[in-house]
Amino acid sequence: MKKGFTFSELLVSMLIIAITFQIVYYIVDNSVESYKNSRINLQNLYAESSISLLFDILENELKYAGSGGELLKELYKPVFVPGDQGSYEQKGEVYSQVTDHCKIANSIDYYEDSQKKEFYITYVVTYKNFFVRNGDGTYSPLYGGDVGKINWVIIKNKLSSSADGYYTRIAKLDADKISGPGTYPGEITPSDIFEFKEINLAKTNKTLSLRNEDKYVYPLYEKSVAFTGYPSVMIKQTKIVFEKESGKIYIERYFPIPDSTSNIYISNILENVEDFDINAMYYSNGIKEKPLSEVDSSFDLSSIFALKFVLTWNAPWKYKSKEFKIIKERIIVLIPNL
Repeated sequence: MKKGFTFSELLVSMLIIAITFQIVYYIVDNSVESYKNSRINLQNLYAESSISLLFDILENELKYAGSGGELLKELYKPVFVPGDQGSYEQKGEVYSQVTDHCKIANSIDYYEDSQKKEFYITYVVTYKNFFVRNGDGTYSPLYGGDVGKINWVIIKNKLSSSADGYYTRIAKLDADKISGPGTYPGEITPSDIFEFKEINLAKTNKTLSLRNEDKYVYPLYEKSVAFTGYPSVMIKQTKIVFEKESGKIYIERYFPIPDSTSNIYISNILENVEDFDINAMYYSNGIKEKPLSEVDSSFDLSSIFALKFVLTWNAPWKYKSKEFKIIKERIIVLIPNL
C-alpha cells in the first residue's frame, strides 16, 4: 500500500508555500514601490532642472535688456523681391515684429490673453564706435577704438532719438577703408576714411550708395564663434511663451536679419506648468510689486529695478493620493541699460 501525506504534513507544506509567496510578494512590492519613488524623484528633479534652466536663460537675456533700445524703437527694414534688383527699397517698411514689442524701455514687452502669456526681450549689441557721414559721402569713426569686420549695421538719420522725424533702418554693407592710419578690422581712428556700399539683398552681387539722410552708421557686433545653427550677429528677440491650456512653456528665438531664410528657433522647456507670473519690482515709497501686464506707457519705467518670475509646476501623476507641486521664483535685477 502506497504511503501518503499526513494532514499535519500538508498543513506544514501549505504554510511554507504561503510564507514563500508572502516573501516574494514583499520583495516584488518593495521593488515596484522603489521604482515608483525613483521615477517620481527623477521626474521632479527634471522639472526642477528645467525651471532653473528657464530662469538662467531669462537672467542671461535680461542683462542685455535696453541695449541699443534707441536703435530699435523706430526701426525700418528693406523690402525686396529676391532676384528683382529694382525692387529693393532701402527704407522699406517698419520692422513691426521688433518695434511692436519694445514698449518697456524699448526692449521688454508682455502680452496676455485667455490662451497664453508672452514675454519679450529684444536687444541689439553694437561696437562701441560708430561712423559719421562726411560731406563727400564717405564715413569716419567718431573716435578711435576697435571694430570688427562691418557687415550688418543700423543707420540713423538723426543723432537724437527724440528729434522730429527720427528713424533707424537695418542694412547690410560692404565696407572699404580708403585712407587713414588705423587698421581695419582692428584699431581705427577718427582720421580714417571709409566708403560704405549697401548690398542689394534682392541681388546680392549688386550694391547701392547710402543716401544723404544716412548720417550715422552703427556696426552690429558679431560673435567670433557662432553657435551651431544660430546667426552670429547680435540682434535678437527672445520670446517666452506659456500656453495656459496645455501647460507648456517654450522659448522662441528670433533673429531679425532681413536676408535670412530661417531666423526663428524654438526650444521646448517644460510641460504641466500651472502658472507663470511676471511682476515688475519698483520703488515708490518703498519697494512694491506690480504685474507686468499692468505696466503701460504711463508708468514710471525708471522706478523699475527688477523683474520677479514665479513658476508653478504640477506633476501629472499622484502617488498614494499625494499630489506633487513645485513653486519656484527668481528675482532678476535689471542692469542700467534700462
